[in-house]
Amino acid sequence: MKVHNMLTFGKTTTDVKPSLTEAEKRMYAAESAMNFRWISQLLATHSTRVLGDDDLVDSETQAKLSDIISSVGQFAALVSAPLPMELLISMAPKLTQAEFPLEGYSSVLDLELVREYRGSAADLHCLVVYRPKTQQLVLSIAGSSTATHAAYDIAAIKHQHPSGHGMVHFGFWKIYEGVWKQGVEAIQQGFKDHPGRVKELVITGHSMGGAIAQLFTLDIMTGRILKVAIPEDVTLTLAIFSSPRMADPQLSLYWREQVKSYRERLGEHAFTEYFVKAYNDGVPTLPPKNLGWRHCTEQPLYLKYGRLFRIPASECENSAFTVETSHAQSTPSQGGISDVPPPPKEHPAPLAFRPSENPSDQQLSVKSSSTPGSPEPLAFPSLGLPIDVPKYPRGGHNYIFRDFESTMRRLKWLETARASGEGWEDRYLRKERRHSGRTDDGVILATRRALSNPRAVFLS
Repeated sequence: MKVHNMLTFGKTTTDVKPSLTEAEKRMYAAESAMNFRWISQLLATHSTRVLGDDDLVDSETQAKLSDIISSVGQFAALVSAPLPMELLISMAPKLTQAEFPLEGYSSVLDLELVREYRGSAADLHCLVVYRPKTQQLVLSIAGSSTATHAAYDIAAIKHQHPSGHGMVHFGFWKIYEGVWKQGVEAIQQGFKDHPGRVKELVITGHSMGGAIAQLFTLDIMTGRILKVAIPEDVTLTLAIFSSPRMADPQLSLYWREQVKSYRERLGEHAFTEYFVKAYNDGVPTLPPKNLGWRHCTEQPLYLKYGRLFRIPASECENSAFTVETSHAQSTPSQGGISDVPPPPKEHPAPLAFRPSENPSDQQLSVKSSSTPGSPEPLAFPSLGLPIDVPKYPRGGHNYIFRDFESTMRRLKWLETARASGEGWEDRYLRKERRHSGRTDDGVILATRRALSNPRAVFLS
């Protein structure tokens, strides 16, 4: 591992570059989307507050977060899929199998599509689904994926919010104006289609979609757009990931006042918000704080090396943190970790199991230990890994508990394979295995090359 100094706004910190497994090298080599790591290096302010055991998510919220982040977070990715959601739901039993695009996306198996639509301002994709098992109605809003979206992203002009309480990002507001009406109609349709069965309304989005989701949630809390009141027994949840700033200080304060007021009227548990910032992701640093922009969520969450921490309210605008916990990291039997990720370990898969293209989706049996009295590391069963297993060591914008880019890439292969008609499964699998370096019997092509050229092993 290479240790070097990194200068962050006048502060010198120690940054350790972890070695990568072969699977991780392939994953990063295949990147084509912007991950905004350079923006993070340029603009992220590094907090002097070290995140530790006391900041890990507590056991009471672990079960809730497990579903919200591992399942609802999937919708934040799937809303950007190149194929219609109705088709993905109908093909879910096949597409969630090993090596197929939705491997690990178990929530798709329990979905009823209410409505799928596109906004009028920038053709932004949105969908509303109902989850019978959890009795959730979910509105998912896509992030930026086109040049038109990018144009709205950079339109960081301050625009008067209709509430009269502060200024909002002009580009995000214009996109929001193009999606809210259909979103309200779809939510009302969901309540109508499932009378008495909806117990929670969830609004979610990734990247720009998170900013739009927050604007939508604010209008729900204040009653500005949702004329039909949410039933009293239905809770409201906002779950956003890697979102940019969209408010000035006055609007940010107004958000927090409305959250407090909503809970006072309907109960403390009537509204829950999760805003996840990821390590080495520059999007939450935009637009810059020194230009008068702020986040609204008072206590965001921070994801680093697969562990999730609560950010203290005093540090909510920072996007870079040192983490030090007593949970095992170097080996399953050793306690005590620091901000430094451990050396990678290759986990050979049994012949009966085909590893995913995404190394974090592999089913590994890893135990962890913790200091007595400290919360257990958050686990996400649907992802197949305990949360304290280091994943995505380079961080970045498209790595919120899974490789979103890999999912989109595989869905595009699926779209191409299906266009040619019968036999699409074989065409898709050949493409996927060529890309990931696997043959049909699961043998790593790189291993064959190494065996045929032993000298390469010593040179690598």
